[in-house]
Amino acid sequence: MSDKKPTHADSENEEKTGYGRPPKSGQFKPGKSGNKKGRPRGSRNFRTDVEEALKARVTVTQGGKPRKMSTQQAGIAVLLQKALNGDGRALLKMLDLAGTHNDAELVIEPKDGQMQDSDILKAYNERLESHGDGL
Repeated sequence: MSDKKPTHADSENEEKTGYGRPPKSGQFKPGKSGNKKGRPRGSRNFRTDVEEALKARVTVTQGGKPRKMSTQQAGIAVLLQKALNGDGRALLKMLDLAGTHNDAELVIEPKDGQMQDSDILKAYNERLESHGDGL
């Protein structure tokens, strides 16, 4: 037996194995995967499909004239028309969208110069009820 300690050069040539470091013979070759039936290259996810569908152009008649717009714009126009015709749920949804995308914040005016906890909770609950219908 040799009492020779391994040198630095010897330790570099040694194959390090252990947790998260499989031996070279067990590692996947470049360009190969362990999940052969995984997602094919070039396939798209749901988010990409939704974005493309919302960008698609459609012809809509507004005021008796045909007009081209994205499906996203057409959907908003339909929601707005329903809200203007008195549909309560559509109106709540439009207000919710306007508040979300116009950076509007809930402003609570203090009564008698001081706000009570009950006033804050009441305003918060009203806001939750108005946004909670999930249209």
